[in-house]
Amino acid sequence: MDPTQNNSGIMHSTGHGVIDKIRKYLHPMQNCLKGYYRKKKNYRKIFQQKSKDVAWLVSNCYTHSERSGYVRKMQKYINVDIFGDCGEPCEVLGDDCVKDISNTYKFYLSFENSICEDYITEKAFKLYKGDYDIVPVIRGAPNIKDILPKGTFISASDFKSPKTLALYLWNIGQNETKYSNYIKAKDRYITTSYNDWIEDGTCLLCETLNRQQEIYGTVNLSQWILTKKCFSPTDF
Repeated sequence: MDPTQNNSGIMHSTGHGVIDKIRKYLHPMQNCLKGYYRKKKNYRKIFQQKSKDVAWLVSNCYTHSERSGYVRKMQKYINVDIFGDCGEPCEVLGDDCVKDISNTYKFYLSFENSICEDYITEKAFKLYKGDYDIVPVIRGAPNIKDILPKGTFISASDFKSPKTLALYLWNIGQNETKYSNYIKAKDRYITTSYNDWIEDGTCLLCETLNRQQEIYGTVNLSQWILTKKCFSPTDF
């Protein structure tokens, strides 16, 4: 098993097949994902039971990221079914809706309402639950590859337009080997519990506050948030 490395730390394989995360990490959000041993799956069966292309569960229809407009352009080249307040009602509620979707759809759009550095909401992390056999398609944080493990998701930022993304999804969705590779890679990780996340974040905060360091300068938070970290969409 190849180790996965990015700016947030290193995932490595142990002798008994469990993937552990080295506790030194630069991006605390990725600590929500930890490697673990999973029961063997029938990936051919998972692929064969999927009869639909792309699903999107969304409640906010008008956003700064203009995600609805992006999806409308995708729909010219691939079937995208929309559920929630902006589309059809889901047959089941809450997380059960996503689980139900993951049984028959190949891809799930996790499109954020804003395009901001480090901004990723729970919708992406939920897709790393052990029984969600679906490939996440992420559009949001420009540095998403520093947050989520490589090879476990598809980033819209890698494509110059909704058309090129849609055509890529269609091609991957027709190829059992390439599609299954995404699911297999994602199955090497699982979202940790909310309590673990809070505990890790609290420990990191205490360590930082107790570290002796000199800080110079004054930060204009409004400028930092609105002009330096968030962006208007330019991908369609």
